[in-house]
Amino acid sequence: MLPTLRFLELSSEFEGHGISLIQSHHRMPNALDMDRIPENQRLKILRSNGAFLRIELPHAVETAQVQCFEKAYLASVVASHKSFRRPPEGSA
Repeated sequence: MLPTLRFLELSSEFEGHGISLIQSHHRMPNALDMDRIPENQRLKILRSNGAFLRIELPHAVETAQVQCFEKAYLASVVASHKSFRRPPEGSA
C-alpha cells in the first residue's frame, strides 16, 4: 500500500513487471488479502473498503484493463485528456 505520490515516485521500478493497482478514497485494511477472497466477492469487498479505480497492467505485450466504480470520476479524467478521446469518424 502506497500513497499515490509515493507510487508515482517508484513507478519506474515496476516497469517490465505486471501490476494490479487499486486506488481508494482511504487506506485499505492491512488484513485485506485479495487472494483469500473468492473472485465473485472481490468487487463488493473493494467497493466496501473505498476503492474507486482498479487498473490491471500486465506485462508489456498484454492488454491493460481499467475498471472504475465511480462513473463521474472516469468521465472527468477522460474529459480532461484529449488523447483519451476517440477521433471523429473518418479521421486518422
